[in-house]
Amino acid sequence: MKRRSVDETSFDELVATDTACEANPNVKIHFRHKLQTADLDKAHLTFRGPDGQELRVQHRALFGCDGAYSAVRRQMLRRPRFNYSQTYIPHGYLELCIPPTKDGQFAMEVNYLHIWPRGEFMLIALPNQDRTYTATLFMPFDIFESLSSAEEVLAFFRVHFPDTIPLIGE
Repeated sequence: MKRRSVDETSFDELVATDTACEANPNVKIHFRHKLQTADLDKAHLTFRGPDGQELRVQHRALFGCDGAYSAVRRQMLRRPRFNYSQTYIPHGYLELCIPPTKDGQFAMEVNYLHIWPRGEFMLIALPNQDRTYTATLFMPFDIFESLSSAEEVLAFFRVHFPDTIPLIGE
């Protein structure tokens, strides 16, 4: 089985058209709906759709997979004695693109997760459906902040990731 990464928009489109999801009567998909309220005791959720209309749904299980500024979490915090903690890590990330080769092929071996570990930071690359790679640099914020110009970024890559420059470009 070939494995590829998929960007969020493509994933949304894939799931929206996936008949496997629609074939299961217990799965309901409502894209581009914003959570307004969650009554966790009654298992009711109220969303506002892209057309401005409210949609009220009942759930048996609720998974808050809606990101760092989670509306689901915000609703849970309204409950009395709801224990919650949030810890930020001192690292950030930057996504870069590795384009296909001139003849339209993948620039690296496709069936692998490519990792360039470098102590307190690393670069990873995952293949995409369009034969690009999403390369993600994970690094402490203070190092990101120390790179204030294109020249400094290029110098950083020349020292730490020289083999990626022909792939990513200058």
